[in-house]
Amino acid sequence: MRPFAVVLVVVALSSPLLAQNRHCGPAEKPTTLPPVRAVLDSARVVQGLSASLLAPKGVLLSLVYTQFDSFPQIHVLDASIDSASLLLAHAVVPEKSKQPWAVRVRIAGVRGDSGTDAVALTLERSVYCPPVLVTRPELRELLLVQSRPGDRVMPNLSFRINADVIIAPTGLVSDVRLSQSSGFRDLDDQLVQTLRMRRYLPALVDGFPITSWWRTDGRTMQL
Repeated sequence: MRPFAVVLVVVALSSPLLAQNRHCGPAEKPTTLPPVRAVLDSARVVQGLSASLLAPKGVLLSLVYTQFDSFPQIHVLDASIDSASLLLAHAVVPEKSKQPWAVRVRIAGVRGDSGTDAVALTLERSVYCPPVLVTRPELRELLLVQSRPGDRVMPNLSFRINADVIIAPTGLVSDVRLSQSSGFRDLDDQLVQTLRMRRYLPALVDGFPITSWWRTDGRTMQL
């Protein structure tokens, strides 16, 4: 008959900001904006374009890179021509990164040095909004946990369990990954189940939702 014990456990978790405290601002990644040629083949982008075609507001697009793909997600933010995203379809330079980053591409007509109209491409910082919790099922502060073989059985312990919560663009939790166990499998299972029930405002880049993460130590994905 396997050993059995009941222990009283107090669990401590950091809480993320509430939804009304959501803060958006210029994306910090990349640290330094790259030259246009590092991101796009400019000649392909401007082929067939003219300043008059782009007037009056030009085209503003968002490029969002993830660590899973060498090519970005392309979103049209503002455009004076139809199918503006097609301008970049075959002009993107593949970029492999270990972390997400984003930039905006502005295509506009300008007056050249010779007095003639020309087309110019510039990069700008994207706007990033981190994920924010909107519903928070609580893990009960005091839990009775049955120990199993291999568990650390020490009564009246206070734990700070570390886990990564992966937040889908829908705001639902797609995965929970424990990076530091409590030592009790039952407690770990209850924590994971509680974290899976949480709902978030998803992270946004230039107004479009992306996959992000939040950690139980209070940190969240920055971009």
